[in-house]
This record gives sequence, C-alpha cells and structure tokens, in this order.
Amino acid sequence: MHNFAIIGIFLFLGYVTQHQISSTTKLSNTLNNAVINIILPAVVFLYAANIQFNHDLILIMCAPWLIIFISSLIILAMSRFFHWDKTTTGAVLLMATLGNTSFLGFPMLEALLGKESLKYAIIYDQIGNFLALTIFGSIVIALYASKENNPSAASIIKRIISFPPFLSLLTVLIINTQSDLLTSPATIQILTPISALLTPVTMFIIGLNFTFKIDEKHRTAFTAGLLIKMLIAPILMYALIINASDNTLLIHSLVLESAMPPMVTAAALAMRSDMQAKLCASMVGIGLILSFISLP
Repeated sequence: MHNFAIIGIFLFLGYVTQHQISSTTKLSNTLNNAVINIILPAVVFLYAANIQFNHDLILIMCAPWLIIFISSLIILAMSRFFHWDKTTTGAVLLMATLGNTSFLGFPMLEALLGKESLKYAIIYDQIGNFLALTIFGSIVIALYASKENNPSAASIIKRIISFPPFLSLLTVLIINTQSDLLTSPATIQILTPISALLTPVTMFIIGLNFTFKIDEKHRTAFTAGLLIKMLIAPILMYALIINASDNTLLIHSLVLESAMPPMVTAAALAMRSDMQAKLCASMVGIGLILSFISLP
C-alpha cells in the first residue's frame, strides 16, 4: 500500500507547488527532460534485461498490442468526427492506450487477485505496455508532436531511433547477447535508485500541471480518452482472451491490467512534446482517483 501513498503524496506536492510559484513551465520541462533522458533509460536497462521468454508470453505479449491497435482506430475516428487538433489527437492516443500497469497495477492486482497474479502483470507490463511505450509512444510523438504537417518517413524514423528509451532498449538487446553486464549486482545497484525516482518525479510533474477544471474545448477528448482506457479497453481485452485461455487468473489479470488509468510516463512524454499538458495531467490525476472505484 505504500505505492498508493507515494502516488498521492507526490501528486499533492506537485499540486501545492503549482500554486506557490509564478510559472511551472521551466520546472516542468526540466523535470520532464530528466525523466526522458536519465530516469526512463535507467528503468529500461534495469527491467528489460530480465525479460525471459516462456509459453504464456505469446498471449500476454500480443494482447496489449491488439488493444492498442483497436483503441487507436477508435480514437482516430473520434478525432476526425470531433475535429480535434493534432496535439490533442496525439495526447489522447498516448493517454487512452498506455496504462499505469506497474506502479499502480502491481499493488492493485496483488490486492484484488493475490500475489500469484503478479507473474502475469510483470510480463504484461514489461513486454506489452513497456515496449508499447517505447515503440508506439515514439511513433505517436514523431507524428503528432512534429511541427511539420506531413512529416516524412525519414523524419519519423529519425525521431524514433533518437528517442532515449528506444535507444536504451536497443542497447539492452545488444548487450544481453554479449555479456551479463546489465544483470550484474554492481549495475543493478547503480540503476535501482535512479529507477526508483520514476514515479515520484513523474507524479510531481503531473501535480504541477494538474487541474480539476477541464478546458471546454478538451472536455470531449478528456471524457472519450478515459472511457476508452478504463472501460472500453478492458471489455475488448475480455472479448479477445476469454476463449484464448482456460487460465482464469491469467484472464482476470490481463483484464485488470488493461483497465488501469493512463500511464504517468506517457503523460510526461506528451508534456515534454508540447501535447496538451493540462489535458494529460488531468487525465492521469482524475483517472487515478476514478481507478480506486472502477478497478474493484
């Protein structure tokens, strides 16, 4: 339960700080840069190095990507129907597809389904959600944060391969085939305290930008994003996997993970890319509050 306390404390501290300083933009940008360039790569090095393939992995690995694909189609259709601008569409694509599947997801699953469910949650988070953050997140940022109206394929590829978490993932894959450097006690000892900063810092950033007041022009995007992420996605997940496995605990675990509120780190990526910071912060903050009702 201490994870819930950390989420609440740092969200509150960020919210209080927001009202104590004249402008939060510089502080928010500085912290976002630290998350993307230092903290998130450390998380990649620490956790991606421990991914091991097994029989259950195929379903757990494919299911999140199918949900992201279907959800993205729904979001793009809604964007066209409601005439959302480019950055709003990009923000909703990130916030309504990527969930808080580890820091909130792990304690929630343990509390609701028991410790045995964590083995499924960890695979879902590391291989499904985390890879989606790195790859899908990079593509969304390249397409929707670009000031170009029609970015070229070369420009999109350049943005993806220069994205620090993506470079870190490639590095992990290369190093793991050559040595055990990333899983050595010394490396873990260095990476662990840096990785531990992820949720406190990102929740503080969310607090800096958080508001209960939703801009009128973003209310439809806000409502649609949370409904897709926290209601439609778990319904889709259940429909996809109910006949794919006889393992009830696996099914319940995947459905709950898919129902998690928007990912804090995805919001940090969107904010760093100037994609509707207030909208993203509100979706994360209000989504977290609602999740304590919706998940049970």
